[in-house]
Amino acid sequence: MKKLLRIALILFTLIPLGVSGQDLKEYYYNLEDYTTPKYFVYEMKDHPELNQYWKIHTDPENKILVTIAYNAKFEQQEFVKEQYTDSGAVLLQFDMFENNDIVRSAVVKSDVFKWEAKPGEYAYEINYVNQYGSNNMRKERKFRLFEEMTVLGKKMDVARLSSYYVVKTESYTPTRFSQFSYYAKGIGFVKFQRFFDEGPLYTLELAKIIEEEEWQLLKSGK
Repeated sequence: MKKLLRIALILFTLIPLGVSGQDLKEYYYNLEDYTTPKYFVYEMKDHPELNQYWKIHTDPENKILVTIAYNAKFEQQEFVKEQYTDSGAVLLQFDMFENNDIVRSAVVKSDVFKWEAKPGEYAYEINYVNQYGSNNMRKERKFRLFEEMTVLGKKMDVARLSSYYVVKTESYTPTRFSQFSYYAKGIGFVKFQRFFDEGPLYTLELAKIIEEEEWQLLKSGK
């Protein structure tokens, strides 16, 4: 069960909910900014063994965003490919890595992020088979509000979204948790607060953004 929890932890001036017509696209990753890959270093202060590293790489011509997620040991955990449309970002591919094996998924629902800030839920959902048998993961989310937050030492405008996850497996009872995800204008994802039905609150926060040379030094321990 602890391994499932670890996987789930790898697996996001107030304006009130209900405001519509606001554009959230500038709070998501700008395709022009990551043609040269950058690495987002996320830290969980109370649980450093759950720190994460995300490699962000884009292809503006084809409107593609690729995220490769690594755990605290620099082991690849996920490969996620999205495509930008007129209304948001949709999921094209979601692969997981378990014990050096690639676990490929089938996309059932594909809405990852909607550009328009308005009430209403949307979701992405995948089916996959791993050592636990057949699995299903569903993430529902909706826009909550705009607010101000300190990100990388600066006050920034952020958009807060709420999410609800359900992971179903053949071998265990379903894992369910809720999450607040924060996206900073001009950067992308910067923080989550994750709540399990039974258990502590987990907070993951962006600590810095680095480029390839520093990433290689970080991996080598220099």
